[in-house]
Amino acid sequence: MAFSPWLKVYTVYQHEFKEGWIPDNYLGRVVSPKINGEFRILDNLKTLSKRILQTDAIPDLAYYINGIWTSSKGIVLHKSKLIKFLFSDRAFVFLKKNYSFQGNGILKLNRDKFEDSNLQSIRNFLIQEPIQQADWFDQIVTGSVAKLRFTTVKSISGRAKNRVLPLRVGRISNEYINTRDCLRVPIDTETGALYPKAFGLDFTIFEEHPDTGFSFYGQIMSENGAAVRLCEQLHDQVGIFQIIGWDVTINQGGQVQIMEWNTDHSGVIFSEMTIGPSFNGLGWESLQK
Repeated sequence: MAFSPWLKVYTVYQHEFKEGWIPDNYLGRVVSPKINGEFRILDNLKTLSKRILQTDAIPDLAYYINGIWTSSKGIVLHKSKLIKFLFSDRAFVFLKKNYSFQGNGILKLNRDKFEDSNLQSIRNFLIQEPIQQADWFDQIVTGSVAKLRFTTVKSISGRAKNRVLPLRVGRISNEYINTRDCLRVPIDTETGALYPKAFGLDFTIFEEHPDTGFSFYGQIMSENGAAVRLCEQLHDQVGIFQIIGWDVTINQGGQVQIMEWNTDHSGVIFSEMTIGPSFNGLGWESLQK
């Protein structure tokens, strides 16, 4: 009974029940602990993500760990050179704490804020390069960087394959995406077609972006192929996980940038409700007897 409410929500929206739907809380409470096991907490350690995944697509600049500053390449950064290293070529950076999620634990810092802040009190965190999103995303809204949330699934004997692809965009006042304010736009994984409606956290439905008037109807996100391939490739390289959520964007140079990864509970409510079921044939319904 604990998992039936989400199935009821999906059914009310679609006006029918679809065999194979996965309740979001079943994914978080049963599936992830069973198939990712004790390693699922690794995504909380933001300062280790680039070392684990071994990719330059993660825009990390520096880490502050146990009182020591290092570059993303492991070079110790002395305080006298730190400011120049971070701000000689950029107006601001983003700070992300370990165990941050859903937009919480993130700070946007220019040089003055960086120097004036008591960052040592935050303990372990990383500094990331700001990303200038592709022009296509700017048509929807500027200010924050849009996120594509891929969910790749890897069977024990097979290769990783992306199953879910929603887009998350902020409001015009946002400096970065947070769960509270962002809009979620499901995308068809085969065609790249945006769902004609976006959803707020409280299930408010939008047929266009409320700040810019951008209409979601008939839009195609056609430039996600490289991002899908990269996420699937990285998932295959990290064989200890069977399901991974990836927060990805495309920058103005057309390069894929991985902002975060999620190895615990990668929420699928709105994608599952609109264009699911997305996880058929995996046997997950049998994980809880």
